[in-house]
Amino acid sequence: MNGIILAVIIIAVCRAVKVILRREIKKFSNTNDNNFKGAVGA
Repeated sequence: MNGIILAVIIIAVCRAVKVILRREIKKFSNTNDNNFKGAVGA
């Protein structure tokens, strides 16, 4: 039983980390795009 519970917790944590990383990457790429456009516009 403990092994199953551990596995479920690990999977949940991995999924949460993936979601958070995707959000951070989106923010990072958006700011990069804006900076790039600003540099090109200038």
